[in-house]
Amino acid sequence: MRSTTKIFILTLSMAVGSCSKTDPKPTPTPTSTTTSSTSSNASSGGNSTPTAPTVTAPDTYFLSNACGSLGSLGSWWAQDFTLSGSTSLVLRFSSRYKADAAILASGQVSNFKNNLGFTGYGVFDDLMGYKFLTLPAGSYTLAVRNQVSSANTYTIELDYYLSFPLTDKLSFYDTYVETVQVLNPGAYFYQGFSIQAGFRYFVDGNNTGVSTYLMPDSEISKFKAGTTFTFYTDYSSSTGECGYPGLYEIKLPVGNYYLAFRNEQTIVNTVNYEMERWKVN
Repeated sequence: MRSTTKIFILTLSMAVGSCSKTDPKPTPTPTSTTTSSTSSNASSGGNSTPTAPTVTAPDTYFLSNACGSLGSLGSWWAQDFTLSGSTSLVLRFSSRYKADAAILASGQVSNFKNNLGFTGYGVFDDLMGYKFLTLPAGSYTLAVRNQVSSANTYTIELDYYLSFPLTDKLSFYDTYVETVQVLNPGAYFYQGFSIQAGFRYFVDGNNTGVSTYLMPDSEISKFKAGTTFTFYTDYSSSTGECGYPGLYEIKLPVGNYYLAFRNEQTIVNTVNYEMERWKVN
């Protein structure tokens, strides 16, 4: 089971250019790509036939604000919510420049809105990334405030944990790949991974305005060179949508792939995400 205290964060004073991580091992090139012109079952006794697992599409959405804008130092955004019982959640936060984000009890909202010290759950203090947490029943406020004097862009989401019915015959295996990146104008980041039989793969995260691409490993050299490359449109956005890579299940053949990001804007942007592997039992 995943720890509810897992934290993966990066200070926003850091900036990176082009970099790479985790080159996959060679396997046959996958099929069914789209070209862009721009840039065991469980065993059972006797002679009975094993029941195939169901395949449920999870829905973890609870609250979010994508590509939100904060105008000046101390400006804020907030949304109230209520939990009827103990609830396990994931808080994901990206911001272009320094900002605070947290889940607040009612007595802390005024301090937060007045740019004073506060206490909260899942606090990001001039940081970004994602955190797992469990909250008791009660009323809360999801909030973000600007910590720079200029305009700032952020994306925040509060999601339920991934969960599946028993008929899917799944168990959480690991957090396969994850990252938090600050990308200067024109910079890119890519991360390789492999699809293996017997697992299901789920990605979730957000950004502040980068282009997101999922591609076969044969295309990464073209992506780095800035020439025309092939990518999977179902898992990609070339228009800087802040909700990507969002929650989706990667349903591709066994093989090697890359998840890649490029900042095509003239200002800094950020991205954070995680990919989970769930084993089919």
